[in-house]
Amino acid sequence: YIYLRKSENSNFLEEVSALASIEDYIEYARINGQDNMMVRCLDPENLQFTMPGTAVPKMESSGDQMLKRAIKSLHYHDAIFDLSSFDEDLFSLARSLLWKRIPVYRPLNKGNYQGNSHQTDKTLNDKLENLLQYDIKLYNYFLDSIKLKKETEKHHGIRYRAFRARQQIINMLFAH
Repeated sequence: YIYLRKSENSNFLEEVSALASIEDYIEYARINGQDNMMVRCLDPENLQFTMPGTAVPKMESSGDQMLKRAIKSLHYHDAIFDLSSFDEDLFSLARSLLWKRIPVYRPLNKGNYQGNSHQTDKTLNDKLENLLQYDIKLYNYFLDSIKLKKETEKHHGIRYRAFRARQQIINMLFAH
């Protein structure tokens, strides 16, 4: 909501800027198909983004089927990383692919939000969790799958520690 209100490059700037509060945005997102975006984007049968004029599926009636298709779709991707464990996931992928060198990357795609998530009132938090329930289920499925995979792998050897040290140096050099 905050991003869309401030983003001049957004197709939704005018509409979202007219909304008075995040509560108004929750209803707007539900009606306009801006809820559960991970599930919506991963569902191959959802055409709302690729075919203009296509009806926006309502999660109340289509959410369970969309979630199942999104989960199935996850398995067709070569790699999916959780940004909270990106270093570890990249290292694991590199090892799986027998890369001799792991690519250097710079994590510059960080938001500037300075708010405090602990200040969110419980009612609003409940509304957001309800709005995003299918994305939350998809993410939990993903985390459980990754956790299971990581339990079968060893990744805390010297090469992984060297990789982490290199990335910390890069982060310090390119931090804002």
